[in-house]
Amino acid sequence: MSRLKWVPLAYPGSTKLDYTIALSGLVHISSARITWGYFGTNPLYIQSWSLMGRNGVGQPWVTLAQGGFPNSNTTGLSLDFLATDLRVVASASHWIGIYDLQINVPVSLQNLAVSANMQEVPNTAFGPAANLVDGNPSTRAYPGSGSLDYTLDPGQAAYIEAVHITWGDFGINAGGAHVESWRVLGLALDGLNWEVIAQGLFPASAKTIVSVQNRYRKLRVAAESSNWIGIGEVQVVGNALASALAGPLTVRSNVPEDPVYSLAWRYQAANLMDGDPSTLAYPGAKHLDYQVALGTQTRLSQAVVDWGYFGTNPAYIQSWSILARSGSNQPWVTLVQGAFPGRAITVVSLDYTATDLRLVADGTNWIGIYELQLEGVPLQ
Repeated sequence: MSRLKWVPLAYPGSTKLDYTIALSGLVHISSARITWGYFGTNPLYIQSWSLMGRNGVGQPWVTLAQGGFPNSNTTGLSLDFLATDLRVVASASHWIGIYDLQINVPVSLQNLAVSANMQEVPNTAFGPAANLVDGNPSTRAYPGSGSLDYTLDPGQAAYIEAVHITWGDFGINAGGAHVESWRVLGLALDGLNWEVIAQGLFPASAKTIVSVQNRYRKLRVAAESSNWIGIGEVQVVGNALASALAGPLTVRSNVPEDPVYSLAWRYQAANLMDGDPSTLAYPGAKHLDYQVALGTQTRLSQAVVDWGYFGTNPAYIQSWSILARSGSNQPWVTLVQGAFPGRAITVVSLDYTATDLRLVADGTNWIGIYELQLEGVPLQ
């Protein structure tokens, strides 16, 4: 995960601020954290704010998030936007500033192990499987066959945002040797089943970008042709998932679980963190509020929320937030929040020491969550 960070305090000496950040090209923004400091906790200061993005000079600014008085030192945001520039804007009745802005973007996974699932011609004129991830699209993986099939292994479960395949001439040379069909597969977390993520025929492009937005143990890229074909490069963009916090963790629902539509169907709160994304925590309500007791002070670093179809169908989740506290007598602090997820899985970075965590969501229909995975380090 890549992180951009500002200097300790940006302070224009005004009741309004408006900062523009030029990014290094077109970047997918997955989350952001604004550190207001006392400007966000004292109601004399920030009264309204917004974070905007655009995907090119001359393009309109799109509001990604906005709010009133933050009532917190920091504001965490879950985002899903391709941007070349960001703007943070705020206004108040007194002079205001911002201490820090961090944005998180999925990055290319490093140290991928690659293996060929078919016989490779043992000839230096042909490209070995290792060329697939050497960072050089001009060194192709070329097995000397009309059928190719490679496995890419990140070494652990990973959240895959996208797979970038560079076909080179094999993707555009319709009159010569070219890819006639292709597919990308993912090995499910159970390590047993390969799922087809995407497939197609002649790419008609030197490069294909496959949106994945899911967790997998391994990936496979395969293609067929009536001629010998190869691939220039495969880039896997995402986040390696650290080991989940050692359990068992205690989960309870702060919303009464319906005895007929929740408990009778075994949709109890314990399913939220049972390590099985096929089980569902579902209270039988439009509002859910699950509380996790971590057992000890824990420095949280990441959360992975598996919404399933509740996050992809706009008829369900409309807003959500993750809150935490550092003791049973301490106030709850909002770490990150968002609107309709627009995806099955949301990955957010955290940086908070907590004893308890809550995941809260609201929908226009009854909603649930398939799995919550937390990463962090217990401090005791």
